[in-house]
Formats: sequence, structure tokens, C-alpha cells
Amino acid sequence: MTHEIYAIEPNATQLLELIDPGTLLIDENIRRAVDLDKGFKDSIKALGVLTPVIAYRVTEGLRVFAGQRRTLAAVEVGREVIPVYIVETPDQAERLMMQLVENDRRADLSETERLETYKQLELLGVSPTKMARTVGEKRVRIEQSLTIAKAEQASAAYADGADFDMALAIAEFEDVPEDLAQIQACTGYRVWSLPQVIERLRMERKERVLIAEEAAFHEEAGRTVLEDFEYPSPEYRSITDLHRPTGEPADINDAQSVYIFVDMDSELTVEAYVQDWEAKGFTLLPEIAQSLTTHQGPEDDELAEAKKAERRELIANNRSMVAAQTVRKEWIAGLLKRKTAPKAYLQFIAKSLTMQRSYIGHVGLSPEAAQLAGVEDEDKLSKKLGSPVRPEFTILAMVLGTYEQRWTKDCWRNRHYSSWDSEPSWEAQYLTQLAAWGYPVSDVEQIILDQVADGRAAAKKKTAVDQETKDTDAPEVA
Repeated sequence: MTHEIYAIEPNATQLLELIDPGTLLIDENIRRAVDLDKGFKDSIKALGVLTPVIAYRVTEGLRVFAGQRRTLAAVEVGREVIPVYIVETPDQAERLMMQLVENDRRADLSETERLETYKQLELLGVSPTKMARTVGEKRVRIEQSLTIAKAEQASAAYADGADFDMALAIAEFEDVPEDLAQIQACTGYRVWSLPQVIERLRMERKERVLIAEEAAFHEEAGRTVLEDFEYPSPEYRSITDLHRPTGEPADINDAQSVYIFVDMDSELTVEAYVQDWEAKGFTLLPEIAQSLTTHQGPEDDELAEAKKAERRELIANNRSMVAAQTVRKEWIAGLLKRKTAPKAYLQFIAKSLTMQRSYIGHVGLSPEAAQLAGVEDEDKLSKKLGSPVRPEFTILAMVLGTYEQRWTKDCWRNRHYSSWDSEPSWEAQYLTQLAAWGYPVSDVEQIILDQVADGRAAAKKKTAVDQETKDTDAPEVA
């Protein structure tokens, strides 16, 4: 609902006069293109201007404050006079906000026009709260619009047709070209992956900050921070593998280089290395030296490279799964705020309490369930459970919270289809149900569903082959 910011009171001192529209001065308007469609002009021609135009006095005459389209249409169709309220001269902020409300009410503004007006209003000192109250928009939406308007690439993308969420994401990540490229790749059939990509990039940004802080500490201590380092390396040896020339175990004080990263458990990890360790008189621990004697050549090198690639994939997919779960919980929280429970929710609850119980455990109060239900803790959730208001959503939150509590970030590595009983894993069945309710499955979650699809396809093929073999081996009937 919108509110007039420059209301005309019936008993106010403002004058209502009939004025020749051709004599009115058109004020600068936030609308970039005035669309006088045929229906609008026909209405003005037949009935006249029913809602008075608002104008204020200037040296040159009367300048239109609100009602530009009505004035231009009246001139075009030849109306001799139109009703005009004559008001006190408004300030710039008042003028912009009145035009924003008036233009939006008469004919939708383009999003670019709206964003530019918000930007101008902020420069004039109007707060997002006041803008929201005036135009009937949520404050957070105004703030997000200002974020887009202030970002060059985001505002340009928005003007070119990018949707609001994409433009907002571009504004957030346009300072890092590598991140921006990943955001911009979420188009076409991949647009559904945007929330998960945003969350993962936010995680990685936080990780970069932690790494930078740790790197600054080691650089101050005179150590070189290695980039994109892979161990083992012939030039570097970890301090955990070495003895000093004096025989004591090496420690961080012996290291000239460090490699800093976030491991598969999302922990900041620092690996310290001694460069040219043999020349410096360091020796390998006996067990490390023994393992080197069993080195068999190129095949071991290939195996080592394969393990490195597997480790990189593990870290990347675990990070993506953490991001996906964050987005999934936010999506479920929104699902539980809807007016009606999702389709077939009773069947889902019944199956969870019976057939899936051996996998997900006892359904009860949990921090995850409280989070999904939008309450602070389990005590608040318990009180909510005793309320007759929307009990189906509270119970559904408890069941969904149990699934989320059991979820692990590396579950994508598990086996998700059993050919023995032709059943998908509980994770796959859970994701399938959420997808049926509209959840956009992420790439890393899709690994789970793809494994099920592949398993079913393989089982179907095997059945067909077995049947063909059986038919071939069957004795001919005379």
C-alpha cells in the first residue's frame, strides 16, 4: 500500500483552478519515457482529467509537480482546461518521492528508473526507512536496490535485463573478477544454482580473510607464504618429517616457508616447510626415510597425483555441500512460512517416522528444527508444538530438522543406491522430496541423485540382459 507524501486536504489553503494544460510547464520527471497509450488518451478525451494535476508557482508560470502524463495527454487530445491544485513549492526530495508514488500508481516505472530515484533520494538525505514508508516497499528491498544502483556493473546488468537477484549478486562480487565470473555463469538452465554459488563464494571470501590474516603474521616473522602449493615436493620438506642437525625434532622456528589453507573440515591449516633441508643438515625421521626406499617410480608418481586430485575434489565438494545446506535450510524455513503445508506432507512425515527411522533416528526437538521453525531454541519450539496454531508446520519442522541434523558435508561420497533392494539412500529420498516441493538442487547435491539414476539404469540394463540370456538358454519346444 502506498501513501501520499504531499496530500491535498479538503480544507487546505491550496487553490484548485481550471487551467489550460498548454500553459503548464512540465517539470523534470523521474520517468525517462512518457507512454501515452491510446486507451489513456481516449479516456482523457472523453472524460477529461478526473484527478487534479498538482503544480506550484515559479517565475515562468505554473510548473507540474505531479501529473505529467495527464497534462501531456490533455494537450494532445485538445482539452481546453484541466483541474490543477496549486501548492507551495516542494523541496527536491519531496518532488522525487511524490513523482515516484504518482508515476508508479499511474503506470509502472521501469526498475532502472526506480533504482535511479532511490539513489537520488539517498543523496538528498532521505533514509531507506522513509523511502519504504512513502512508497509502500520493504526497507530491505530499498537497501538492496541502493546496493545495485551504486555498483557500476550491477546497475548496467540490471538495465540490460538481469533479474534483481542476479544484479544484487553482481554488486556483491564485482570487486573479484574470478567470483564475478562464477556469478555470471548462473544463467539459463543454471540460474537455479545462483543461491548456492553465492553462499559458497561468501564462505570462500571469509576463508580468504582468515588466510590473509594468518599470512600477515608469518610474513612479519620472515617466512615466505607459498601459493597453490602441493606436497610432497623435492625442494621443500615438512617440519613434521624432519630432525634438526642436532637431533631434535624440527618445529615452526626452523621453517622458512608456510602454506596456509582451509582443510576439508573447514579448519584453517598451516603447513610449515624447510627449504633445501638436506643442504641445511636436516634429516628425515626414520619412518619417512623408510617409506622413501619403497618408492617404485612413475606409477607411484601417478598415484600421488591422483590422490592430490582426489583431495582437491574432496575439499571443493565438501565446501559446496556446506554452502548448499545453508541455502537448503533457508529455503525450508521459507517453505514453513507458507499459508498451506506442502503437497503430500503427511505421507512424508509418516514415512520418516517409520521406514526412515532406522536411518535418521528419533524425531524430536533439536536446534536445527528450531531454526527451521523460526524460533530461538528447543524450549520455544516445545511451546510452539503445544499450540493449536499451524501444528502441521511445527511437526514438519521437527522432521525436516532431524534430516538436517543427520546430514554430513561429505555424504556425496557415500553409496546412494543399493541394487540389492533397489532403494535409494535416505539422503537421496530426502532430496527427491524437497525437489518435488520446489527446492532447486545444487550441483553437489545432484551427485547424489545422479548416482541413484545411474544405479537404476544399470539395474534395468542388467535385468534386460539376464532376461535375454534366459530366453536364449531356454530349450526349444518341439
